[in-house]
Amino acid sequence: MKMLKKIIIVLSALIAVSFTAAAESVPYENYTYSEKNGNLVYGPQAYLPERVITGSELGLANMSSLSDIDSDEHGNLYLLDFAENRVIVLNSDLTLKNVFICYNGGTNAVLSEAKGIFTDDKYIYVADTGNAQILIMDRETGEQVKIVPAPSSAVLGKDFIFKPIRLATDSERQLYVVGEGTYEGIINMNWEGEFISFVGSSNVTASAWDIFWQKFSTKQQRKTSVQFIPQDHSSIDSDQFGFFYCTTYTAKDKKMVKRLNPGGADVIRALSSVGITGDQKAYYGGTLEGNSSFSDVSSGNYKIYACLDKTRNRIFCYNNDGYLLYSFGCSSNREGGFSRPSGITFLPDDRIAVSDEERGNVTVFYPTEYAAAIHSGLNAQNSLDYNAAYKYWKSVLNMNSEFELAHSEVGKVYLANGEYKKAMEEFKNSGNLAQYSRALAGYRSELIYDNIYLIAAAVILLIALIVFAVKMRRRKISNGVNNK
Repeated sequence: MKMLKKIIIVLSALIAVSFTAAAESVPYENYTYSEKNGNLVYGPQAYLPERVITGSELGLANMSSLSDIDSDEHGNLYLLDFAENRVIVLNSDLTLKNVFICYNGGTNAVLSEAKGIFTDDKYIYVADTGNAQILIMDRETGEQVKIVPAPSSAVLGKDFIFKPIRLATDSERQLYVVGEGTYEGIINMNWEGEFISFVGSSNVTASAWDIFWQKFSTKQQRKTSVQFIPQDHSSIDSDQFGFFYCTTYTAKDKKMVKRLNPGGADVIRALSSVGITGDQKAYYGGTLEGNSSFSDVSSGNYKIYACLDKTRNRIFCYNNDGYLLYSFGCSSNREGGFSRPSGITFLPDDRIAVSDEERGNVTVFYPTEYAAAIHSGLNAQNSLDYNAAYKYWKSVLNMNSEFELAHSEVGKVYLANGEYKKAMEEFKNSGNLAQYSRALAGYRSELIYDNIYLIAAAVILLIALIVFAVKMRRRKISNGVNNK
């Protein structure tokens, strides 16, 4: 028995060392931003590279132009290699399954700068950007089903240019297409390619000063002034609830992500004071200047979504409330780094795959114990299983006591259980002022309820003292009058 215990201890130590070595070997760090002061908060690695897939490894000459990547419900990966006019399909174990050649309206295998791929339960959709069309293929056979040309409508106008770069579909197989240079919103088309409407457009308003300046400026000044145009969308993905996540290259109201309901309204929850904008600081100098810019998005389990930042080649993952959970990846030649990442997708088992157009490879990342604990906490919280949520969030805090969201989630459990004082402490640690106010209100109500008899007795005593004082004063006044 003693020998068995020693073996278990040694094996546990070896596993811990191997995990530590793997975490230290990657060229990036995991961090979030503090709700209290906006400073960086570092934590354990959330995702580590499992495997880098190259064309030669799959028995293909190369994958010279991987412009996008997607996955299906079985964990199969779909890689769009437009220069080779093909879609490469990988099994869930990352072995080669199929290579589908993309035909442009006949026997000619020609894609032109195709930038987007999407799969549903039956079809593969390719945004054939240069040819201004959508190519639809059978998911199992790769046979061409149809080509959807550029939509025409009086609403679009004769000068409308259709350059699809990303796309998704809904349960009725309506198309939602992100068009390059299409500022009116995301293009909604039916299966036949008929234009329905623009959705997700950003309302742009000018300030009072801008309006005043426009009135009194010259024609030349108006020509050179900033134009009030909506944001340009960069990507789109559907989630399991029938909603669409879409990203923009620039931030508006401290967010670069929208969540569109079936009616096209943005219902994104952005409760974090930090915002949904990737890196908070605009670095100038070196090779990574400027703000983060999200070029792709993928929805995963537990209402998580991952955003790909093309400025620093990082991945930022957020929960349903818009809080940053973790981040990983960077610009590096080492494993886990990228040169020009082009697409991102969640796999059903929580792994994340990222295509790199410049290197012609795909990196698959797996969640660490730290990320798995966060996922379990979110899952329990979403299921309203507060006891399980408490256990998971406590385990997260054991690994990273500075993770503010975990403090906030533990505080929510205390709040749900009526433990207001403990909840206040956790919300204070997390910088969650709104929830702290709720806990404080509950704590005050609890104090009043627990001491209601003392309070009532004190009120009665106070009233009695006031009555006694009034009577004594009247008696004194009466005695004074009588003495006169």
